[in-house]
Amino acid sequence: LRHHLIHTPVDDVIPFVPAFIIPYVLWYFYVPGMMLFMCFKDREVFMRQVATLFTGAFICITVFALYPTRIDFRPDASGDGLLLALCRLIYANDQPYNVLPSLHCYEAVIAVLICLSTLFVKQHSVLDLVSGCLLAGLVYAAVVYLKNRKMRGIE
Repeated sequence: LRHHLIHTPVDDVIPFVPAFIIPYVLWYFYVPGMMLFMCFKDREVFMRQVATLFTGAFICITVFALYPTRIDFRPDASGDGLLLALCRLIYANDQPYNVLPSLHCYEAVIAVLICLSTLFVKQHSVLDLVSGCLLAGLVYAAVVYLKNRKMRGIE
């Protein structure tokens, strides 16, 4: 399978900052945690979350299947310390493939630190971040638009 390389000159000037692995890993708890919280707090908001999350994930997986991508700028994360160990763990278990659009950024568009972490731990390109955030905005707008149409009885 041929993967298309995602790499911009901006990616080369963004420093590797191991501390950003913390918000990167928090994403794995943030998304299901917010879904679970809203499931019990506000059913209507939860249903919008589900529609937005699943629609965007489906779009991302479709893009990955039709246009497989990869990055090539991961740094050497060898060394001592918990943060570098976490980086190595993520690198070993989250291969640098199917990066555009970024699911981290799509699913956490309001969590700026999580989005920035994808750049500073060299897990995604600037293009991945931008496309993930744009996709989140577009899908959310479509879900709200369709919900409003349905509420007005326009089917």
